[in-house]
Amino acid sequence: MRNLSGVLSVLLWASLPLAAIAQMPGGGQVQSGQVSIQQPNATTLNVNNNSARAIVNWNSFSLGSNNTVNFNQAATSAILNRVVGANASNIYGKINSPGSVFLVNPNGILFGSSAQINVGSLVASTLNINNQDFLNGLYKFTGNSQYQVQNAGVVKAANNVYFLSNYRASNSGSIYAPNVQLLAGSQATLTSNLSDATLQSPATYSSAAARNTGYIEANHAKLQASGYQSYAANWGTVAAYATQNASGQIELRAAGSGSQAYNNGSLNAAGNAGKVTMTADYVNNDYYGNVNAKQINLTGTSQAYNIGILRAHGGTVTLSGKYAVNDGYYDNYGNYYYGLIDVSNNNANAGNVNLIATSGGGGYVFNGGVIDARAFGSTGRGGNVALQGPQVYTNNNIFVTGPSGRGTRTRNGQPF
Repeated sequence: MRNLSGVLSVLLWASLPLAAIAQMPGGGQVQSGQVSIQQPNATTLNVNNNSARAIVNWNSFSLGSNNTVNFNQAATSAILNRVVGANASNIYGKINSPGSVFLVNPNGILFGSSAQINVGSLVASTLNINNQDFLNGLYKFTGNSQYQVQNAGVVKAANNVYFLSNYRASNSGSIYAPNVQLLAGSQATLTSNLSDATLQSPATYSSAAARNTGYIEANHAKLQASGYQSYAANWGTVAAYATQNASGQIELRAAGSGSQAYNNGSLNAAGNAGKVTMTADYVNNDYYGNVNAKQINLTGTSQAYNIGILRAHGGTVTLSGKYAVNDGYYDNYGNYYYGLIDVSNNNANAGNVNLIATSGGGGYVFNGGVIDARAFGSTGRGGNVALQGPQVYTNNNIFVTGPSGRGTRTRNGQPF
């Protein structure tokens, strides 16, 4: 299994000429809709859209740090900005709109460190979309570009944020929106109201990635990649808040041979049904990984592995794969740290832990860490810990006591 903790992103635009800092979008040509483009001064560009959906082709779409683009349109309107020139979009300034802004550039898209995006919804993509599909509200994106979409600035959306790339969709800045999805693959379809997306085809490049090293705050956050040795990875913080109607939800999903769902940062899903899901060929919550939710599922075709912290007070934690492992690690000074699965609770029943190894092929369950399913306080039963697989190996650091009664510890259904 590859170690992703040292993987660094290589930005094709790392050395930008100073002239780029003063740029404005150029060569705008309206392809569909009632749109006017006006530049009232040297630092402001107004794109006025009076249609439900509109399309503008641009020779270039980059933005200097002192410059602003305002898409003046209704909150229910959407405008597709397609770059037909050969240059990447390097955005260091401000983009404002109450509606949905689509930016499509197969040459790459960067929201730089000084970028400030405030929109209804944002779709930034190196995958292409057919004009008629867009006008019909069919948001089907395809492409084989080798360039990425990355944010290093601040993106705020009232509704949705999507980054789509055949190579890498990345965040090292901050993103705030109810729905945030970073998707890496060669084909993706978004629902007509932009509430969700389906990644339909794998990337044409190996090691495609959806990755976060910054901060994402959403009700629903998804990092998803598909393809050979693809990965969905978090080294930063993903905070999924609860609303009146929905608990927080975080997904790290990768598909394909050698794919990884990897966390070495913080994943927090709030609410009574807050959920964190990690699925891939290999799933790894590494030593700095800290996951908090009511329900935590790590599902690996080959391996589900924890040496960090999985905490679901009174909830459920499940590790499932050919190898289901809760282990520990030694630091550089020889100190040993236990991986922790914590479903304990205070004055209420503790939760449940399931470590499940799929049968055949030498699969096994291994617990070399700590599993805490205790109930504390004056009431509450201990939780239930089930270890199931062709081979089961465990230490005795599994705790299921409680003031209202002891929980259970079973190995393939038998108490121990």
